[in-house]
Parts: sequence; C-alpha cells; structure tokens
Amino acid sequence: MPFLHCFSKVIMAFVVNPRTACAPTTEERHAHARGEVTALAKYWKEMYREIPCLPCSAPFSSLEELIDMAVQAASDSEDAVKPAQVFVTGSFFLLSDILTLAKEHEAKFQAHAQEA
Repeated sequence: MPFLHCFSKVIMAFVVNPRTACAPTTEERHAHARGEVTALAKYWKEMYREIPCLPCSAPFSSLEELIDMAVQAASDSEDAVKPAQVFVTGSFFLLSDILTLAKEHEAKFQAHAQEA
C-alpha cells in the first residue's frame, strides 16, 4: 500500500452492502458485517502494527461521529490539535454513506445559518 507511512490511523468503517448481504434480516446482516470488520481489523493489526486501527461496531450516525473518531489521538506520535485529514477509500456503499452524512451535515449547517 503506497504512502502507508503517512497515515496516523486507519478507521475500519461498518458498511453493509444491501445487494449481496447473505442474511435475510437487518440484525443478521449487521452481525455478518461486524464479523467482517473484526477480521479486517485483525489482519490490519498483524500486517501494519505501527498504524493504529480503530474498528467500528456500527454504522456512523453522523459526520460529527466520524470526525470525533478521526480527530482523537490514537497514539503518542499524533497531535490532536492539528486538523484531521481524512482519506476515504473502499466500496461505493462506504463512499455513499460518507457523502450522505456530509449532505446531512451541510443541510443542518445551512439551516442553522439561516436561523441566525
């Protein structure tokens, strides 16, 4: 993986692909996805020990939740005062989830700005 040494942490997002989910109920799909996230985090920690891995146990409910996780210092070498630079990569479902959260955040921001 190129430029891996530039990463300060990796966040394993919780994403369910509705098209290929093998379980019929939402709870079973979430249990399956949790297992996948746990397995990926385990392999990441084995391969790249120098970069902390933060697995998510549920989908992000807001952009603030993602930002809070990205900004927190996960190791002594991180400076939580510096702005977070987030690189999102993965499935279209993950990117769609992040864009949806960003749109919801922007709509709240616009509504708050109009009230003021």
